[in-house]
Amino acid sequence: MEVETIKQMRVDINSALKGVAKQYNADITTANARYDSNNITFQLKVGIKDEAGQVRTPEMADFERFATIYGITKQLGDKVIANGMALTLATRKVFTIAGLKTNSPKYPVLATSNGRTYKFTVDNINKMKCIK
Repeated sequence: MEVETIKQMRVDINSALKGVAKQYNADITTANARYDSNNITFQLKVGIKDEAGQVRTPEMADFERFATIYGITKQLGDKVIANGMALTLATRKVFTIAGLKTNSPKYPVLATSNGRTYKFTVDNINKMKCIK
């Protein structure tokens, strides 16, 4: 089986799953694939959407559960740093808190910007400014 064929098959499977995802208010995508000359095994990732239409990832749940244990306790006016909060560094780049990766002690905080995910230390997060 050729790699390009597998990549195209992944695209086709994701397209076919869009109807099922809409029916169950979920986000369904293919993940890792294993293959040999005769077989392909795809993993599926299914995330159920909340009322706001967002998928709650395990990392988001960990952020809400363990943020204070990691030392993320900074109050921003009347707000506490939370999932989905927009923050900025001195670089003026805007980051949105995406979760906490508990098995990554050095860079546990995940944040997204322009579709890319970045890892931060707790100290970096506590130095950021809230813009929302």
